[in-house]
Amino acid sequence: MATHANSTSASKFDRSAIMREAWRLFHEARRIRESIHGSRPFDRADFGWRLQIAWANARQSLFSPNEQKRAQIEREISRLSYLPLHMNIERRCAALRAELAALAV
Repeated sequence: MATHANSTSASKFDRSAIMREAWRLFHEARRIRESIHGSRPFDRADFGWRLQIAWANARQSLFSPNEQKRAQIEREISRLSYLPLHMNIERRCAALRAELAALAV
């Protein structure tokens, strides 16, 4: 009997629910895409992306609302560096850092 290094008898996650959520996300996106572009074959990469989103949502649900908001602000701050160079991000970054500091209190 093979056991995986990361498997536990009492997992924090309901894998079946995560897979159902991934399929729901996939079918929702596919319905929208097919209404625009017509019928397409099954896309493994697209389903993989939806599964990744479902896992991220499941992990995120383990955190308190305050921790979720903090993580969201930190992601937004890190994404600011990818905006075009002509855009001034200083004010937005300062506002986000102030909001992050207010959450820490």
